[in-house]
Amino acid sequence: MGGADIPGGGQGARGSGTVGANPSTGRDGSPRTVAEAFQQQVLVAAALVGQGEHVLVVDIDPQANTTSGLGIGHDTVEESIYDVLLSSVPLDDVIEPTSVRNLYVVPSSIDLAGAEIELVSRMSRERQLAQALDGVST
Repeated sequence: MGGADIPGGGQGARGSGTVGANPSTGRDGSPRTVAEAFQQQVLVAAALVGQGEHVLVVDIDPQANTTSGLGIGHDTVEESIYDVLLSSVPLDDVIEPTSVRNLYVVPSSIDLAGAEIELVSRMSRERQLAQALDGVST
């Protein structure tokens, strides 16, 4: 399975989320903090960039910790993944560059907290994100 084309060319990593099977617990079963989860995403993305990859991180957490962790301020986000999922805004239009060359983010926002309820009546709601990622271009 190939990655999605992202600004600047090349192939990027698809998807998002945390490393490991259960993001709420560590390897030893102890509770894991949210800070570790989004920090791992940022570290994995940075490692891939360090290996010459072009990486797109999609933040789908309403708290937008990954967005802010990558240096994108909540007050500067005009459109987010919420707009992609619910307003049919093309994913390319919300991709933001970060301060790290070849590392991009699709920012999140607090608006995403209500997206599950808003998507209930939509046909193929579980495919919205996959369809948006299919549309990412160079």
